[in-house]
Amino acid sequence: MENNKLEIRLGLKEEYLPLLAEAEKACFSDPWPMEAFQSEMCDPYFYLLAFEGDELVGYAGGMSLYETCDLNNIAVLPQHRRRGIAAVLLSFQFAIEKKNQLSEGTDTVPSLRYN
Repeated sequence: MENNKLEIRLGLKEEYLPLLAEAEKACFSDPWPMEAFQSEMCDPYFYLLAFEGDELVGYAGGMSLYETCDLNNIAVLPQHRRRGIAAVLLSFQFAIEKKNQLSEGTDTVPSLRYN
């Protein structure tokens, strides 16, 4: 991974929706529309967003119900691939799920930094 600081943010905010929609278009031939992300802004859905500064470089999203967690989507923008960003997103997802923090509400979880 390069020396840029990667910040992992937990939770989906309205301001992130256009960034996610653009990232979807860059990553997938059949991208989800912005409305699909908007419909997942509540429990039981969760999102982990990877930022370098103000730039969204990747994300993972899924659903956490009872004792299970389903990963619905993971993406890293093409120009940021092969740097381990997806692995970092998955590591954070597993760590958070293991500690059962997702059910406590995504609005109160602080941003996490990875160097």
